[in-house]
Amino acid sequence: MSFSKAVVAQIEERLDIVELIGSYISVQSKSGRFWACCPFHHEKTPSFSISREYRSYHCFGCGAKGGLFQFYMQMEGVDFPEAVRVLAQRVGIDLSPEREEVQREILQRKTLQELYQRLTKSFEHLLWHSARGQEALAYLYKRGLSEENIRTFRVGYGMSGYQELYQFLLKRGYSEPFLAESGLFSKKHPMYSIFRDRIIFPLINSAGEVVAYSGRAMPDAKADAPKYINSPETVLFSKRKELYGMGQAKESIRKEEQFILCEGAMDVMALHQMGYTQAVAPLGSAFTLEQAELVRRFASSALLLMDGDAAGQKAIHQSAMICEESGVSSLRAVRLPANKDPSECLEYGQVDLLTKSIKHASLYFDFLLQEQFKEIPKDNIDQQMRASLPIFKYISIVPSPVRRESYLKMLAGKLHISVDAVVAEYTRFSEESFSSVKSDMPRDFSLAPPSGGVDKEDVLEVLSASLMDAQLYKEYEEFLVMMDLSAWNLAEIYQYLVDTPTNLVNMDHLFETYSLDASIKELLEQKRLSMSDAQDSWQQRATRAWARISFQEFTHQRGRLLLDLAKSEQEKDVMLISELQVEVNRINLDLHEVWEGMHG
Repeated sequence: MSFSKAVVAQIEERLDIVELIGSYISVQSKSGRFWACCPFHHEKTPSFSISREYRSYHCFGCGAKGGLFQFYMQMEGVDFPEAVRVLAQRVGIDLSPEREEVQREILQRKTLQELYQRLTKSFEHLLWHSARGQEALAYLYKRGLSEENIRTFRVGYGMSGYQELYQFLLKRGYSEPFLAESGLFSKKHPMYSIFRDRIIFPLINSAGEVVAYSGRAMPDAKADAPKYINSPETVLFSKRKELYGMGQAKESIRKEEQFILCEGAMDVMALHQMGYTQAVAPLGSAFTLEQAELVRRFASSALLLMDGDAAGQKAIHQSAMICEESGVSSLRAVRLPANKDPSECLEYGQVDLLTKSIKHASLYFDFLLQEQFKEIPKDNIDQQMRASLPIFKYISIVPSPVRRESYLKMLAGKLHISVDAVVAEYTRFSEESFSSVKSDMPRDFSLAPPSGGVDKEDVLEVLSASLMDAQLYKEYEEFLVMMDLSAWNLAEIYQYLVDTPTNLVNMDHLFETYSLDASIKELLEQKRLSMSDAQDSWQQRATRAWARISFQEFTHQRGRLLLDLAKSEQEKDVMLISELQVEVNRINLDLHEVWEGMHG
């Protein structure tokens, strides 16, 4: 269910973040800020900073940060809608749905949940009791998976006929519009099941609900058939926010205070069968910040276990960066033999090899040093400096000054040069990471907080794209809710997207539903007409516009941070200076990446 910006803003206005956090832990006031011992990791000296002005918190020790909703989500292990519901009740805001459209969306979500539960049972039945299912089962056994494991993960088989599932569901009263949004059928051929004749791996979320599927091709499938097909985005599922195996792994993650991140469904099942029941994996995407924050609710330690090939090693580094950003700072990495993955270790009886690799997992920074310098001659200083850049990038987002200093010393030892020289190189890297962006900026671009900030044209581009392709709205929903759209007379468009079921969203329906300002209506019509001459899709246009919005937002944040940093340096507040410097480094890197994405 979506919540309007007005509701979220009301909660933030009525609920003091200091009081909310103070209801969980002891908070002390110092120099206009509030401090506490972090509730997300063990510490004796307060390093958990709370800003009433910015309605945010940030921990020096583990890197945890966010606003009042994020704090409540992490403390209680709930998602954003649940946090809104509970906190709204706490401050006396009524969220009972009144609009017919909202009621319809709630019903659609409930109906889809019930369908997925029944359908998962049907898939399971076909796996165990149909002739074609027995072939799928034989393949799973061949891969080393046990019956108990297969049943635990509720693996099934998708019926083989192209339209069989569609006709089956029609006869049971499901409407054609509902089935079109169910995530089960092809957009190009609405009656064709996308999971036809496939081994089905249900994705069960942390609440125990089936919200998506991953379908693997049968062993005898055509050579050009995709190996895996994953569910598209639906009212139940966002691939950026869910992890395969989370429903089965949640309690083990909480108990072990650690999660194991691997690459796919078969790897997760293999690890669980070998006793590592805290394993999870992304489904059809790289590891994201939203997924890291999901698992961060239950543990702040991670074991990164990717494939042994070059792509797997790259995925380990990217995942480590995401973990640091989300506050998961206790990281270890597993080095598997080249071209090996956990599911192959199970299949070929090499469980001891995997167990040994996990037992000898390295602290991530040691792993990073080994990987970066393993093929570089010790006397080639130029190559060594180039290999140090990813290491500097990683160090720059580490929130703890003690860890940053320790890592720079370790790097100096690896290179056999003085710590002062490495620190000088790192300082130069930090400065250049933003100066390279600044050199490409327009000459009149200010680094102070921009008065206007985000460009109205870019926001209108995202909203127009959402009207023309309703699925796009879900990608930007959480960010749009925090923007002041009323200043540009765009609030009604946003409210329309919030209140209208996805299958009804379109520009003409908006014009019929709301009496928009004539100038806004004209701009929307121009956007629609411009598409006839455009080479790019609405998805591409929205992505570029959002990159520009992000760039402006990051620049605005950086300007405010620099002003705060200057003030804290005058007051000689060492702890606050350290915190702000880390934040500036992160913003610099974010700006650099967004700028490269805009002009790469």
